[in-house]
Amino acid sequence: MDARARITSERHARLLQSGNGDAPAHALANAHLLALGIDGARIVFDVLGANPATPATRALLAALVQDVTQPVFLESLASPVTAVSEAATHALVHALRDPQSRVRGAVAE
Repeated sequence: MDARARITSERHARLLQSGNGDAPAHALANAHLLALGIDGARIVFDVLGANPATPATRALLAALVQDVTQPVFLESLASPVTAVSEAATHALVHALRDPQSRVRGAVAE
């Protein structure tokens, strides 16, 4: 990720963390960070490491760690940031309760 993209991403993460801005600005920030995948997740984790989580960042964390087969999920479980590890644990429990056996099998792997 180049420096400009990182700065933009950090700005989006700080916007969500601050709770400032309106719904369209939050939606744009969410879409941007989700599109970055693991890089976006790491930026959010960095911002949350220095600040408490807000409802907006909790919702984004839930979306970022939703796919328990991704590397970001494993990083999330081990995160020292409570909001991050809680979001990952919630996603894990939800996936283990999934009615589709292939989802539960992917979690087990």
